[in-house]
Amino acid sequence: MAKRPDELDPAWIAHKERNARPRMGDTAFTEVFLSRFDKEDAWTVRRFGQLVETTTMESESVGAHPYPMRESYARHDLRAILADLRRLEHELAWVERNNKDQPEELKLCRLATRKAFAVARIADAIEQAIGPAPEAAEHPDQD
Repeated sequence: MAKRPDELDPAWIAHKERNARPRMGDTAFTEVFLSRFDKEDAWTVRRFGQLVETTTMESESVGAHPYPMRESYARHDLRAILADLRRLEHELAWVERNNKDQPEELKLCRLATRKAFAVARIADAIEQAIGPAPEAAEHPDQD
């Protein structure tokens, strides 16, 4: 079991400061998604993603909800993180399925599979803590 970092450890403090809030200018698309494009197209899509991310984070509507939320912000954020973790779990598992016929990649495939299980355990813990999703709030644009 991993030890909890000492709260006074300079490396831990630097880690907390780096991850204190979302980084501005990050792309709205994952690198896994971008890796499916050729280099030039990936650059273009990445730049578009940065524009989307920056525009969204600078918008006055960030954090505002046009219809009532059915759960707390913490549960809402964790549910979004859970979806991202499930996607990461799937992508890691896909590495082995997609490359298992390449013996030279066997070690990397096994590493990806082990990490998929590790991510799944984290996702399972979050899912258990936040419980089932409430019924979706009706969006004003839905009929």
